[in-house]
Amino acid sequence: MPRRDRLRAGWRVKLRVLGALLLSLPLVTGCWDRLEIEMRATVLGLAIDLADSAAGGETNTSQGGSGPSRGASDPDTDDTRLDATASSGIQGPIRQHALRLTAQIAVPGRIPLGPGGGGGGSSGSSDPSQAVWVLHAEGLTLDEALQNLQQQVADRLFYGHLRIIVVSEALAREYGLQKTTDFLLRNPQVRRTVWLVVARANAAQLMETAPPLERVPALYLMATMDHAVQMGKFPNEFFGIFASKAVMKGREPVLPYVEVMQRDNVRISGLALFHGERMVATTARTFDITSYMQLQGVGPGGYSIMVPVPGQHGTVMWQAFRRKSKIQVRLQDGVPHFTVRIRLEGNIREKSQSGIQLNDPRVLAAIEQQVEREGREGLQEFIQRTQQLKIDPVGFGEYVRARQPRYWDAHVHTRDEWETLYQRATFDIQMQVKTDRIGMENV
Repeated sequence: MPRRDRLRAGWRVKLRVLGALLLSLPLVTGCWDRLEIEMRATVLGLAIDLADSAAGGETNTSQGGSGPSRGASDPDTDDTRLDATASSGIQGPIRQHALRLTAQIAVPGRIPLGPGGGGGGSSGSSDPSQAVWVLHAEGLTLDEALQNLQQQVADRLFYGHLRIIVVSEALAREYGLQKTTDFLLRNPQVRRTVWLVVARANAAQLMETAPPLERVPALYLMATMDHAVQMGKFPNEFFGIFASKAVMKGREPVLPYVEVMQRDNVRISGLALFHGERMVATTARTFDITSYMQLQGVGPGGYSIMVPVPGQHGTVMWQAFRRKSKIQVRLQDGVPHFTVRIRLEGNIREKSQSGIQLNDPRVLAAIEQQVEREGREGLQEFIQRTQQLKIDPVGFGEYVRARQPRYWDAHVHTRDEWETLYQRATFDIQMQVKTDRIGMENV
C-alpha cells in the first residue's frame, strides 16, 4: 500500500475514534445534576382542605403532631341512605377559593425499614411526630400552596414517594377536583398509582392520626387501601384510573370515601360518586361497594353476608371468593336494554344453629337461592339510585359506545345526553351462585 493511502487510512481510524468519543460524552454526564437523598424533603402524604372550612391557624404555619380539626363523624348520620348533593353543585362557574394544604414529610433516618427495624436515630419511638414532619400552607391554587410550603423547608420537596392524597368532602362537592388533578397529572414526580381519597370531614385530620400499627399515618392509609383491594373489599380505584374515567363520555369516576373513627381508626365508609370531576353523592352502605364490584366483575370477592336458612331457624354466613360479570346491550323500544349476568362462587363460613343440615342438597340450594335473591335486589337498588342521580359509575354508556356506535352517534353524542338517557335504560339482572365448600363440623 502506498504511503499516502496508509496516511489516509490512519486519519480515518483517528476520526472514527474521535467521533465515538464525542458521541459517548453525553452518556457520562448522568450525574451532573444529581441530588442526594439527604438533600430532598420526601413528601409521603398530602391533605387538601378549603381554607375557610379547615381547622383554624395562620397561613404557612407548621406543626409536628395533632392539631385542631373538625369532627370526623356525626353519630346522627343515617348510614343506610345514599346522600346526594343539591343539583346546583354540578352546574355554575367555579368560584375563587383558597386551599389549606397539609403535608407529611419523612424525617431522614426515622422511617422504619421493616418489622422491628429502623433507619437509625430514634427509630424505637412510637411517636408519629418523630417519623414525619407535618406542615401546613395555604394558597389560591395547589401549586401556590406547595410553593408556600417550600418556603418552610430548606430541602427541595420531592413527590416521587408520595403515596396518598386526601381531599375534603367540602372541596370535592363545592369546587370539584379538576384543577387538582390537572396539576397532579402535569407533575412528572407524582405517580399514577397514588391513592386519591375523599375524607368525610377534614382531610388534615387523616394526616395527623397516630394508628398504633404504623408510625407513619400516610403509609397506614396506603396500607388500608392496598389491603382492602387484596382482600376483595374495594376496587383498585387509584388516581390514574380516576383521571381516565373523568374524561370518558359514558362513565363517571368514583373514589374511596373514608372517615376517622374516634381518633386513630380509619374506616372505608363507601364510594364517593362523581359527575365529571365534581362529587355529587356518597354510598353509605357496605353492600353498595359489593354491588359496584359485582357489576365490574372485580375479583376476588371478600364480603360476607348473613343469610337466613329458608324453612329453618337459623342463619349461615356466606362469603364470596370469586365473581365474574358479563354485560350485554341491545336496543329495546328505542332505549338501551342491558342484560347483566353475574356468577358468584363462595363458601359457607359459619352457621348459627347446629341443627342446620348443610349436607342436605335441598338446604344448600335454598341458601344459594336466598343469596341470589338478596344480591339481585341489592344490584337493582344500586342501579336505580344511580339512575335517579343521573350518574353512571359502572360504565354502561361505554358499552353503548362500543356495541351500538351508530345509535350513540345518532342519539347520544355527549356525556350529559347519555346521563339523561341513562335514566330511561332498562336492565335484566341474572345471578348464579355456587357454593364450593360448607366447612367442617366437629361431631
